[in-house]
Amino acid sequence: MDPAVLAAAQPGTPQAPAASPAAAAASTLPPEPQAGADYPAPLHGYSVLLTFADGSAVIVDDDAVLGRKPQETADAEGLVGVPLVDPLKSSSRVHLRLFLTPQGVNVVDAGSGNGTSVEHAGARYDAKPHEPFWIEPGDRLWLGEVPIDVSLA
Repeated sequence: MDPAVLAAAQPGTPQAPAASPAAAAASTLPPEPQAGADYPAPLHGYSVLLTFADGSAVIVDDDAVLGRKPQETADAEGLVGVPLVDPLKSSSRVHLRLFLTPQGVNVVDAGSGNGTSVEHAGARYDAKPHEPFWIEPGDRLWLGEVPIDVSLA
């Protein structure tokens, strides 16, 4: 993905960076995703590498659901399920949706019990439930107490 496009997606910004009305409409998310709902078309021009605290990693090249048991929701919504290892159960069964868009990567907390925060350049920002939150390579996601490092694959 073009680094200039990623730089335009400011962390902590709940709305997409300035774009054409068509691009802005394509990245609009429903407040509570429903099975069979229309989502932004996956952008296959880039992939995201998610690295977990135990050193394991997964490459995500399509929109995804992360959580302790995300697969049923992922299947119902046509997304990729990314299960988290969380013995303390600080993350929810369906904790976060991750979207790859032409403007960059955004995450949407699914109304999780312990929330989602994004660590960017040494500061930590709380994501509001059901609202897009732009992230960029080098950020760290916190799903409850589960840290996930984000980079381009």
